[in-house]
Amino acid sequence: MMHCSMEKLDAVMGFWVGRLGWDRSTLIAYPSLFLFSLEKRALVLQQLLSRGLVKKDASFVTPFVKSDEGFLKKYVRSFTEETPWLLELYQKGQGAS
Repeated sequence: MMHCSMEKLDAVMGFWVGRLGWDRSTLIAYPSLFLFSLEKRALVLQQLLSRGLVKKDASFVTPFVKSDEGFLKKYVRSFTEETPWLLELYQKGQGAS
């Protein structure tokens, strides 16, 4: 976490606390959340949740602490049949953090 800029820290805190309503203690418990892009993963998860493809009560931290490849495998590629456009959505979100 020491390698994150203040801008990145503010953006991540704003996303988790402001946008998702999470408690700051979650971020302290999972500092790796500061290392990954959040927006593109959130877009994918919102789509999967809205279609009932992932459980709402599943750990919401898990998708955000996986490596990029791990996230793609579990949350994008495994749903290719049901949501063939999901990879494109994820890739378009590449610039978001």
